[in-house]
Amino acid sequence: MFVETQPAASLQTSLILGSIQAIMPISIELYLPSLPTIAHEFNVTAGVVQFTLAIFLIGVGLGQLVYGPITAKYGP
Repeated sequence: MFVETQPAASLQTSLILGSIQAIMPISIELYLPSLPTIAHEFNVTAGVVQFTLAIFLIGVGLGQLVYGPITAKYGP
């Protein structure tokens, strides 16, 4: 039996998923220009600060590996 979803629930789900997808690009765009300032403030090399960005991207990739199959199985 096919059950139709309510338009408001579908719109809400779309807005939530769109917001979640926008977090990573926005965070990278805000973080990249501040790399020299962060290195100066914490008195570390630029390579150390760049490593934090690499760790962030690895975390995002691992998160997609975990939540991708879950959303594919139980998705909207």
